[in-house]
Amino acid sequence: TMFINAEGGLTSFDQPGGGENALRHMAKSTNGLYIGGTAPEVLTRKVQAWTTAYYEASFFLKKPGHKGKYRKVKVKIKRPGVEIWTLSRIREPRAYRYFSETEQQMFAIQLVYRGPMGLRIQPADADIREFEGKPFGKFTESNRSAVYEYPWPPALKGREVDLYSIVVASNDQAQLGRLVKVHRKKLKAKGAILNLEEELPWTGAYVWGIVAVDRKKGVTYWKRWYVAPPAESSR
Repeated sequence: TMFINAEGGLTSFDQPGGGENALRHMAKSTNGLYIGGTAPEVLTRKVQAWTTAYYEASFFLKKPGHKGKYRKVKVKIKRPGVEIWTLSRIREPRAYRYFSETEQQMFAIQLVYRGPMGLRIQPADADIREFEGKPFGKFTESNRSAVYEYPWPPALKGREVDLYSIVVASNDQAQLGRLVKVHRKKLKAKGAILNLEEELPWTGAYVWGIVAVDRKKGVTYWKRWYVAPPAESSR
């Protein structure tokens, strides 16, 4: 990443973290390149010099611990005149159990919003699968609920599980909107049947998602369903 300061000197410090020092700090912390100068030809020459001929190298950890520890990075070169820009350290990927509770919840919420392919935060040990079955509606004079009853997946049966129930506002095209509520339970998957009930506002359309994560192994089951507004005759 290149951080270009076309002003050539100190820029405004009116905003916290603003100015040349902020650019230099970002370049240093991300192992990027800081480029300063006012003449366009000078800036162009510097950028061209750094991008005309270069090599990229990648690596992987043979035995990641999945605990989020930092590993030092050291690159040795034998060819004279070659400059190196590299990260000074990397953080190994983390398993679900090493996420903070906030990160764990964000993983579940993103799964409902984005699905497995759109995740921006994902545990290293996540093995994502889909629940089977469908929920059914339950109505009283004053409220309605969505109910899911289905056998526990064999991979979760008897395991320590984080179970999330997530409700998202929707429209008649099943598009997801604002987050309405999130419930999380820590439980042991006992018995044959997973029975989960979520009370919904009487009016409006929603998407209801459930996520269950094995806290030690990372096996994750999820599913979301569109819940249409109730018919007036349902009251």
